[in-house]
Amino acid sequence: WGDAWFNFVEPLYARVPVMVCPGNHEGMYDFLNYRERFSMPGRAHSQNLYYSFDAGNTHWIAYDTEVYFQYGAMDQPVRRNFGPYPDIAQAQLHFIEDDLNKASRERALRPWIVAFGHRPFYCSDSDNDDCVKMQDQWRVDLEKLFFEHGVDIVFEAHQHSYERLWPTY
Repeated sequence: WGDAWFNFVEPLYARVPVMVCPGNHEGMYDFLNYRERFSMPGRAHSQNLYYSFDAGNTHWIAYDTEVYFQYGAMDQPVRRNFGPYPDIAQAQLHFIEDDLNKASRERALRPWIVAFGHRPFYCSDSDNDDCVKMQDQWRVDLEKLFFEHGVDIVFEAHQHSYERLWPTY
């Protein structure tokens, strides 16, 4: 997945700035393709897997849901499982908590706090995947923290369908 996709989008990404977060296809092989191709803010402390930045009157937080999952290598002859990564998940949680404390103190400058990650906290798809049967530890770790700090909106993906939810609190 990694080389084929990243080679395909390289002409666009070389001209257009993007702020990315890892998804399930990047989790394979310890996020190697993802980590080596992007340079997000705070790369030195987060390996590009989570970070934050300010843009205008918004504060953005990118988080990694994939550190909670195990992956089996799909390519031959590689036979190795990857993840979960509890140490990275814990470091990310501390980073987000510290970052949200700072962002909350700076609401006068940036009244909007936006977060984005790959897997959704909730979904109604009937494909018996992720939201229905998989571990939701990332929701346990992050949802209450986002609520307590008044995160205004969370963008998530993975399900290949569009859903909008009413506020969950």
